[in-house]
Amino acid sequence: MKKKVYAMMAIVGVIILILAGIGISIYSYEPGEDKAIEPKEKLYYPVFTEEYKEMTINGLAEKTYSDKVTINGVPSNAILTSVDFQISWDDDKTIGLIIKRGEDTLKIDITYMGETKTKSSIGSGSDTITFDINNVPSVDSIEANNETGAKDLLYEMLSGKNEACFDISVTVETGEPIYRPIKRFLDKGDDFEIKVKYWYYSVELELGSEEDDGEIDIPFETWLFLILPLVCVILATVIYLLWERRRFK
Repeated sequence: MKKKVYAMMAIVGVIILILAGIGISIYSYEPGEDKAIEPKEKLYYPVFTEEYKEMTINGLAEKTYSDKVTINGVPSNAILTSVDFQISWDDDKTIGLIIKRGEDTLKIDITYMGETKTKSSIGSGSDTITFDINNVPSVDSIEANNETGAKDLLYEMLSGKNEACFDISVTVETGEPIYRPIKRFLDKGDDFEIKVKYWYYSVELELGSEEDDGEIDIPFETWLFLILPLVCVILATVIYLLWERRRFK
């Protein structure tokens, strides 16, 4: 009886060693292969918030006035969407209470990316010129391993879209006729004011809720070492029964 037990133990031991070697060889990596397990990607949702700033330009247009205006007060994690130029001015040297004479004509040209928009008025004026700069990205969600990776992907979409440069040109045509040279000479131009208002969307990321799909993710090596003993016992039993059957024939 003891010989049978020893024989069975020896068979089980051999089978265990063989299966363990097979399991190790299957799970092992080649030398130099990266063994790091990549983390599961998460879902992040961008949340855009509209914000607004303004600046003021005061100038005197004698005959001409030119300037460059750069909108650079927008944060790096934001996108500039639109800019308004609100121009107001008033001719300070005119003649007549009811019917005014000698009214100047002010013209303003604003150029952005090759597109020029113009407004002109006589005597006084209050006009607005609007430029649409960028559209808000139509992205609903971003998949990444972590928040840093998600931000990198999002900021890549927003790169270079947080500023704009405009060329402004203001010209004044004096209303005093040539036959009134003294009044024409004394008219040195007109003051004007430009309020620059710009809108932009800043963005933050919110982590999506991680839903449980009801499945338990068990690593391969766990399955291997759970099933290996059972397989060994079954194989040892089958071999032992076959051996016993053959011995009694």
